[in-house]
Amino acid sequence: WRCTGPCKDRQPFFGWVKRAMNRAPSANDLWWTTHQASCSGEFVKVKEPEKKKRQRKQTGTEATQPKIGIFFPGKGYVLGNEAVTTSAFMEEERRNERPEGPSNSQSTSTVDNEAEKPVATKRKRRTKEEIEQEKLNKEVNKVCRQIQSAKNTKCEQYLFCHFSSKILCLNDNLAEELGKRFEERGITEQIVYDKSHNNLMQVFWLKKRLEAFLEDGKLHKSERMELQNVFCCVLSGETYSVLVKSRGNSMMDYLDEQMAAVRQKISGDPQLTVVVFGTHHVRENTVSSLIFEAFEKHRIQFRFVSDAFDFSFLIAQYHRALAKVEKKAEKQIAVEQSDSTNGTHFVSEKGIADGPSMVSEALAKVEKKAEKQIASDSTNGTHFVAEKGIADGPSMVSDWWEKMLEHLHRMSEEQKRAIMEAHPNPYKLMEWLLEPENTAGQAMFALSEIQMESGRRLGPVLAQKIYKMLTSRTGTESTE
Repeated sequence: WRCTGPCKDRQPFFGWVKRAMNRAPSANDLWWTTHQASCSGEFVKVKEPEKKKRQRKQTGTEATQPKIGIFFPGKGYVLGNEAVTTSAFMEEERRNERPEGPSNSQSTSTVDNEAEKPVATKRKRRTKEEIEQEKLNKEVNKVCRQIQSAKNTKCEQYLFCHFSSKILCLNDNLAEELGKRFEERGITEQIVYDKSHNNLMQVFWLKKRLEAFLEDGKLHKSERMELQNVFCCVLSGETYSVLVKSRGNSMMDYLDEQMAAVRQKISGDPQLTVVVFGTHHVRENTVSSLIFEAFEKHRIQFRFVSDAFDFSFLIAQYHRALAKVEKKAEKQIAVEQSDSTNGTHFVSEKGIADGPSMVSEALAKVEKKAEKQIASDSTNGTHFVAEKGIADGPSMVSDWWEKMLEHLHRMSEEQKRAIMEAHPNPYKLMEWLLEPENTAGQAMFALSEIQMESGRRLGPVLAQKIYKMLTSRTGTESTE
């Protein structure tokens, strides 16, 4: 059927309609009503529909020959051999019949694409030498991973803390607290209670080293325990008080004996820390002078802990720091090498520079950090971020100033609070004391007039000590 209206000139059908029924379109056809409204034409029959061919049924007398070639490959097929599938066989027939030349990608089927893929070649059988070489490479890689993990993730598991069992007599809860600290870190097997140290209440560390080398195509592994250069000597508060208060130089003689025993175990530069466990009855100025003398002579440090909880944390911190020291040293070497290649050089002299310039420079840096922190807090709201110890800012300056005032002889806590309240920043006080218009007498008089909580004044003696401590260039003025 073809329409006589204007739709016979429009694409895509040009008014042609093919109908299965041999009747003209009428109002019963929905598409006709829509077409008539838009075109207003009439459909004219152009060609009669073709009749379907009737297939003649086969009679029973006729022999039916099934097409066996569709289901079986034939062509030299022998019983007992594996036959190719029907699709693969037909595809092979089509490929043989196809003329040579470039194939049309649009006419090819999925089977063609699969057939054109390269067939996977059979894997070559490896020799015995290749298998042994692969096993050796796996063992070498495994040892390399173990050595790297001993520096990184499992560094604390390769370090063993040998703890003298005699130290446990100082407190009944000490063994329990130590077990908790090491259990929190997942290293309960890394603490060893040693009974071989006669009367030495010491703590030392051994690091397990992995060594491997190739010889005659075989990997040889070995483990050894390496003694670290950090030792802890533990004293009770009562023993420490007796050694300090006894006549002569008993405390320094005791430290000499400890250093001699340590140097017999390790060569090089050992680091000894004296841990005083419990309360002692020694004045602060005596403790300070003893600490300075021990550090100047043997580089010995003192740590004071009050209970088993603090002592266990101290040992755990030492264990963690010793485990990570090798990785930090490698990072520091890498940074120095990168600085040397990039042209960044740092030159510094050993010791302390003459005069208060070093102190003033350090305090200036702390003051700048504090001002930046205050500015950021005022703009972004109150926010304090600190990892360990005292955060950078005014709190660090006041803590430093308080530590400086503790070493002044015969200064009470009330006098210390009065000075810190009147002058909370020692750097600004130092600048004011060094101003040209301020004479030494005027500055000392202003310091002596600082009033304490009880109403009394600071006095000229302490004012002179503070003035000389902050303005001395050689240190001789404050000792004369």
